[in-house]
Amino acid sequence: MLIGGEIELLCHAIKEEAQREAEKILLEARTRSEAELKDIQERIQRELEEESQRQRAEAHFQAQKIIDAAELAARKTIVATRETIVREAMEELQRALKDIRHHPEYKSFMERALKEAMDALPGKNFIVRFNPEDQRFERRLKELAQKRGASIDLEKDPHISGGLQVYTADGRILYDNTVEARLQRLKETIQRQIWEGVREGG
Repeated sequence: MLIGGEIELLCHAIKEEAQREAEKILLEARTRSEAELKDIQERIQRELEEESQRQRAEAHFQAQKIIDAAELAARKTIVATRETIVREAMEELQRALKDIRHHPEYKSFMERALKEAMDALPGKNFIVRFNPEDQRFERRLKELAQKRGASIDLEKDPHISGGLQVYTADGRILYDNTVEARLQRLKETIQRQIWEGVREGG
C-alpha cells in the first residue's frame, strides 16, 4: 500500500510523462502540418505553372492559326492575281494575232515556222498543213525545203488559223507551229514569268 508521498511522486511522474508525450505529439503534428502545407504550396505552384504553360501554348496555337489563315489568304490572292494577269495578257495577244495574216512579218513567221519544224523532226520528207488563205506562200515554202535538201507535201486545212503543222512523212510525228500552238507555249512562259514576278514583288 502506497503512502502519501509515494502517491505524489507517482502522480508527478505520470504528469511529466503525459506532458512529454503531449509535446511529442504536438511536435509531430506541427512537423506533419508544415510538410503537408509545403506539399500543398508546391502542388499549387505546379498547377499554376502548368496552367500558365497551357495558356501560353493555347495563345501560341491561336496566334499560329491566325498567321496560317493570313498566309493562306495571301497565297489565294497571289494566285488569283497571277491568273488575272495571265488571262488579260493572253486576251491581248489573241486580239493582236487575230489579223496576223495582214502583218508585214507574217511571211517571215511562216518561213521560220517551217525551218524550226524541219530542224526538229527526223528525216527529209515532210507533210506541211496550212490554211488555204496562206497558199500564196506555197512556192516560198518549197524553195526553203529544197535548199535544205528536203521535200514537202503541202496540204490545206481550214481549221488552222495561221502558221503550220509539219509532220514526218509517215504522219507519226507532229511539230505544231500553228499560231495557236505557239501561243500556248508562250502562255506557259508568260505564266512562269508573271508568277516569279508576283512572288518576288510579294
